[in-house]
Amino acid sequence: MPLNQTTQTNPINLNKNIAIGIALPFNAPSAFRSTYDFKEQLKYNLINLLLTSKGERILNPNFGTNIRRQLFNQMDSDTYAALTEEISDTVRIYIPQITIEKLDVVPSYNTNTLTVNLTYRVNISNEKDTITINFEE
Repeated sequence: MPLNQTTQTNPINLNKNIAIGIALPFNAPSAFRSTYDFKEQLKYNLINLLLTSKGERILNPNFGTNIRRQLFNQMDSDTYAALTEEISDTVRIYIPQITIEKLDVVPSYNTNTLTVNLTYRVNISNEKDTITINFEE
């Protein structure tokens, strides 16, 4: 194959003995645990995207969300609408391999925390999964 030619492989057809990414949290004996499953890696990519604040990633300042910045703002319907739209748009841009089925942003007024509950579908396999992330001040 010429050096400038690339091939693409359907992620479902990947050999399950070949690592495709890194799992969260970093707690393996060598700090990193590899992932071998496309669905599992998409879940960790989604968690990483939501936990990263915009401007935090070097050379990619638009990667991530502004969820943490919203913790001290007034929680009202406009804030929820803005957060829901931002999360949806960010996921659509950076992880187009999934489709959000349901997205809930739940505040806790007494503790200044937000909980994001997100149910999504992996487009290539139609498998569904859910993540819940708590954002604290």
